[in-house]
Amino acid sequence: MRIEGGSTVVLAIAFLAAAALLSSCATLRFQQGRSRPQAQPPEEILRRYAYPEGEFERISLHTTDDTETCGSRWETRFGYTVRVVSETKAYVLHEIEIFPGASPVRFDYYMVTSTRRAPAVLVFPIFGGKYGFARTFADYFAKHGLHCALMYRKNGLNEAKTFAEFEPPLTQVVVDSKIAIDWLCGRPEVDPTRIGAFGISMGAIKSAVVKCLEPRVGPAVVALAGGTLADVLSSSREPEIVERREQIMRNEGIGIVGFRERANAAISTDPLKLAQYVDASEVKMIEGGSGGEDQKLLTLELPVQKPNVTVPVIELFLKE
Repeated sequence: MRIEGGSTVVLAIAFLAAAALLSSCATLRFQQGRSRPQAQPPEEILRRYAYPEGEFERISLHTTDDTETCGSRWETRFGYTVRVVSETKAYVLHEIEIFPGASPVRFDYYMVTSTRRAPAVLVFPIFGGKYGFARTFADYFAKHGLHCALMYRKNGLNEAKTFAEFEPPLTQVVVDSKIAIDWLCGRPEVDPTRIGAFGISMGAIKSAVVKCLEPRVGPAVVALAGGTLADVLSSSREPEIVERREQIMRNEGIGIVGFRERANAAISTDPLKLAQYVDASEVKMIEGGSGGEDQKLLTLELPVQKPNVTVPVIELFLKE
């Protein structure tokens, strides 16, 4: 089964499941003692992530065997393109590109070959390198009945040259995710009441902030994450981050303490700053290396040949 042409109306709602492994250098915590968020994010926060909403329409300009390019009427519709990449018995892999404006939203869509509506999961990749790690999990989830949207990276924190450049790529992650969820919820094969997010490392930070700011996302898997982001940026040993950090400190004439303070002031889209808006009953936190039975929910071993994800996680993903 492949994606068919025609118009798709934007719908909205959500689902998924939760497990998390946290790095020891910085701990991201949601408030486990309460089952409901204290409040929805205030309007001044939500306005930061506003975007034009409308219908998606695929308008054929030319067609080949496996590629269709589309136009758009920008006021009310988002144009999008679809390319079939590969097919297996379990799913069809499509490359999707949506055009809400100057910055396209791109993701790989693992569409399960099922006649019933199924949940969909946004999969966020790690900080750098190729997408093999995220693809391993997307493939595994799709083979267990979950549609997956593997979100592509855009310019990020590693390219920031000033404190003011830290926040925009994080804001864009949330906006792009909302648009991808709009598209998924309009698909006839997707159950729009069961949308979730999965991420590891930097992908987990993205998964966490999307969970905090997008009410259609149910429980989210946040694996090997850290926060605050200012702490992560201050202590990271990633060569690209180290280079940018040292460049900013030289330009500003400050040390690491000043860097951390100013980075913290500059970044609003931070999982720790937004965690108060999350329903803690949907987020199960597990500290890396803490042991215990709960850790059986999700085990990551490097190098990863295939994810050692036990059945309980898949059952949580697929729960009604």
